[in-house]
Amino acid sequence: MWNVYELFHTRFSLHKRAYQHRVSTVVDHMFAEVLELANPHVDLTCPSTGRTYRMSTCIESMGAYATLSDWIILRIQHSTCPALSEARVRKARRRCGVFSSSTA
Repeated sequence: MWNVYELFHTRFSLHKRAYQHRVSTVVDHMFAEVLELANPHVDLTCPSTGRTYRMSTCIESMGAYATLSDWIILRIQHSTCPALSEARVRKARRRCGVFSSSTA
């Protein structure tokens, strides 16, 4: 019985201290904003069918979904595409630790 209590207490502690920490939540939201801004401009191709998908619709194809990984963030960061400029700016803010849109 003690091990079950310890398991749930550890789970609770991790959620309170790490997973749902206010800074973690802010960073999660910032990543979501970057991905939402980049969604119309980043296409993923399914290797088996050759069909292209947006990030938001790649769940419809397992092949396209399997190509989705952390490289998306690097692609946004190093892109020279003008359409991704706002996503790059927000990514740079997160990398520099600026969590607010105003820099006053």
